[in-house]
Amino acid sequence: VTVSDACSNTAQATQMITVTPISANTGNAVVCVGGTTTLSNPSGTGTWSSSAGAVAVVGPATGIVTGISPGTAVITFTNTLGCYATTVVTVVPMPGSITGTATVCVGNTTTLSNPLAAGTWTSGATAIATVGAGSGVVTGVAAGTATITYTTTGGCTATKVVTVYPNPVITSVAFTNPTTCGAADGTITISGLGAGVIYTVGYLHNSVPVTLTDTANSGGVIVLAGLSAGVYAGIQVK
Repeated sequence: VTVSDACSNTAQATQMITVTPISANTGNAVVCVGGTTTLSNPSGTGTWSSSAGAVAVVGPATGIVTGISPGTAVITFTNTLGCYATTVVTVVPMPGSITGTATVCVGNTTTLSNPLAAGTWTSGATAIATVGAGSGVVTGVAAGTATITYTTTGGCTATKVVTVYPNPVITSVAFTNPTTCGAADGTITISGLGAGVIYTVGYLHNSVPVTLTDTANSGGVIVLAGLSAGVYAGIQVK
C-alpha cells in the first residue's frame, strides 16, 4: 500500500493476506428415504445446511444427512470465514415389501419379488436356502430359516424370512367310506407330515387327477374330507 501527502512525500507498507482454500466434503452422497449418511469436512468448525429440506435435512453441527423423499439436495458446509463446500446428495426410494411364498421344501423353489427394479437378492444362510441374485428364485437346501435380502441403489434393503421344510414322509394313509350310498362324507387321513406346513396334495379319483392345497394340523395330519365313493390312488404330498 502506498500513501502520498500534499508535499508528495510517500510511505509504503506491505500486508500479506493468506487465503486458505476450503477442503471438499467427504462421505457417501447417496442415502435411502428414512436412512442417514454422514458428511464431513476437515476444514474445522462450520455449519451444515440443506438446499431442499423436503428431500434431505442435515444436522447443522453434525453433517448427518437424513433422506426425506426421493430427489437431490445440495448440502453445504460453511466455515467461520464464510468459505463453503457443497455436496449433491441423492435420496433414493426404499424397496417395497417382498412378496411371494415364504415357505419351501428341501430341493424345491419359490420365487420372491419386489416392486422396485434393479436390485440384488442375497441369502443370509446359504446352507439353508440359496437365492438367484437377479431372479429372486429361492431354493431350499436344508430345513431351517434363512433371511432373504433385496438390496437396491444406495444400499436400501428389504428382507423376508423364508422357512425351509424337510420333504414330507407319509407314515400312514387311512380311509373311511361314505356312510351311505351316494353320500360324500368319506375321508382320507394322511399322517407323518410337518405340523402347520402347507402342502400340495395330489391324487387320482377314478383316474381323474385332483390337486389341492391344505395345511397339516398340529399333529402333522391332513384330512381330506367330503369324498364320494370311487377309486382313490396315487396319493402324493409335496
